[in-house]
Amino acid sequence: MSSPSGSNSDQPIPLSQAHAKRRESQRIETTEDQLEAVVSRVVDRAVTAKIVRLENSINLMMAHFEAVKRGEVEDSALRVTTDHQASDLALAAVGLCPEDYYIYTCGLLAEKLNVRSYDVQQMIKKLKLQGDRRYHKSISTGKTSEVQKYSEEALIRMKQALETGEYSLPGQQTPS
Repeated sequence: MSSPSGSNSDQPIPLSQAHAKRRESQRIETTEDQLEAVVSRVVDRAVTAKIVRLENSINLMMAHFEAVKRGEVEDSALRVTTDHQASDLALAAVGLCPEDYYIYTCGLLAEKLNVRSYDVQQMIKKLKLQGDRRYHKSISTGKTSEVQKYSEEALIRMKQALETGEYSLPGQQTPS
């Protein structure tokens, strides 16, 4: 069977003729209402709600970034978390390199807290930070070696424990 131009419609069109053939094809004219009606039949309400939520999250995030740039607000509201259930964004997941989130070693924590590394290790045990993804990650540094790294949240938790007396350094009185 042949088309009106005398060529078989099943045969491929050479690239040199593709642009000319495309101009010959008919375009479908439609109004915005017709297009919306077709899309609404194809895309269900749940998908639409997710798209709207994602759009709203992006708009809020962009507005916040702009406010931070202008110095109107601090960026503490944009908290990085590995707990996807606690996130406010509609994004499924944001890839973050573990080395960028878990930035502290025991030595760095000790330096920040102005305590000994031994005290940091004791706090980690007492506060049960190791093994909790919010605070700790074991990061491979080779075939058989790994380093224990801790998040900013771990530092904050340790500061809080020291301030409230939940953990007291040896030789210190607990606050009353």
